[in-house]
Amino acid sequence: MSMTITHGAVTLAPTSLARDGMEPSGPLETCLAALLMSSVADSVLMNAVDLSTYTWEPPYRFINADVSLPDPDPEDWTRPMPQGLDARGADSTPALARILAADTDADHACVEAMAFSRALRVANADPHVWALALAQTADGPVEGLSRDPLHGWCSTLARNGRRSGPAACAIAEAIRDGHWGARSVSNVRGGTLEIPARVWLGLEAERGRMESPFDEAPDDEPDDGLFPAYRDGHADIQMQLSGDRQNA
Repeated sequence: MSMTITHGAVTLAPTSLARDGMEPSGPLETCLAALLMSSVADSVLMNAVDLSTYTWEPPYRFINADVSLPDPDPEDWTRPMPQGLDARGADSTPALARILAADTDADHACVEAMAFSRALRVANADPHVWALALAQTADGPVEGLSRDPLHGWCSTLARNGRRSGPAACAIAEAIRDGHWGARSVSNVRGGTLEIPARVWLGLEAERGRMESPFDEAPDDEPDDGLFPAYRDGHADIQMQLSGDRQNA
């Protein structure tokens, strides 16, 4: 595995892999997540999604594979900029390094520009997996995620990235365990999250089964009778998931 980039005295590494003498890089962590998820079969990825649901950890952390950063491709700079990346108006790696050099030393400017070019290559190689990786490693809006709440961190419930990922996993866990409408969910490590009733009502409304505005959601425990679409259709949802997983 080669996930580090060195220029002069500076070495960047994915945040989770940074060791003594290395500086953590958020973009390289997103690259690591994307490369891990794209390197395995759909069944392995979905097993990681399942584990994520019950631990509230990002799915990519449950994938063990030997991956390396790809070589940059100059053609990537001629394409629309992928989400989550800002070239600051640069049209090449050297141009970005010159822009960055205005705020930092030459080694840092060069190594960060080199990391950006690798991230650009990973993002363009598989935009959908890049979106999944962004949702698990960065904060902010992410487009292109599955609308199925059973996908947890890989669903639109986690469109705000890692900040909302644990909540998305808690909702997925409740649905998978047959507890639609649960007001609190605990993971296998003892963590607990409260889920407002308005969240459940909002999900039900998306299915066309409820019309109650979010701000009129009850404060007490929801009545199971409010949620027939998920309570009675839980088995159907589980079956549909197997067909949707390739889009996770």
